[in-house]
Amino acid sequence: MNRETYIRLMDWGNADQKRIRGIYLLNQLVTYIIYIAYPALALYLFMERDKRLWKIVLVPGVSFLLVSVFRAVYDEKRPYVAFDYKPVIQKEKKGKSMPSRHVFSAMILSAAFFYIVPASGIFMFVCALLMCVGRVLAGVHYPKDVLVGALLGLGMGLVGFYVL
Repeated sequence: MNRETYIRLMDWGNADQKRIRGIYLLNQLVTYIIYIAYPALALYLFMERDKRLWKIVLVPGVSFLLVSVFRAVYDEKRPYVAFDYKPVIQKEKKGKSMPSRHVFSAMILSAAFFYIVPASGIFMFVCALLMCVGRVLAGVHYPKDVLVGALLGLGMGLVGFYVL
């Protein structure tokens, strides 16, 4: 993404307070839905003594650590730093933009839900897609950051839940 495209996108997002609030609320809502539903799923599986619990915990956990290490080593600048612009969601981080861990986590957790109850996985996948859009419109990630995060999340989810 070049500077002009980023500035146009951010100018659209920052055009009025309703739009800013909508982008912010979209990010918050889908984040809360995903991160509240996941512990509820794990608790349900624990109470049911379901043997799939270990996969639901280990696959996202190990994958998250691997992505975090890659992200720390790669350490790409955030778009608001690279283009010197104020994002909709205020962040202090200067780097570690690629891949988006929010999107990665949302996608791998949607795969976890799909593994247990496919209908809930589809709902969580839609939430993860909304998060992709929201993270870019909020100015905290480039489109490639969310695309790579989404593909890694889905890929690691597929391997972890269906291959291993």
